[in-house]
Amino acid sequence: MYLEWAAALGVVAALVTIIRLITSPRIGPGTQPDDDYGLLRVVASVDTLARAAEIRRVLSEAGVRATTSIGIDGRVQVLVFEGEYDRARRLAERS
Repeated sequence: MYLEWAAALGVVAALVTIIRLITSPRIGPGTQPDDDYGLLRVVASVDTLARAAEIRRVLSEAGVRATTSIGIDGRVQVLVFEGEYDRARRLAERS
């Protein structure tokens, strides 16, 4: 009886492992996750958080919502929504 339960548990564990391997993202040697931010676009990529905060402040004063993220290259990225990208880009270049 216990042997049957152990065998059934082994089959379930093997199926779970196979499903996880099939559905897991492929990140390994030679591959990198891309900087996909969905509805957001990178308006500026800078070296420091202080510089990114300054750009966000300028954008905020102009009524543009922005956030920051660290890119795969380690730089700080300032992100805005697609509809505000052109205006935000001009503001960020002037700041």
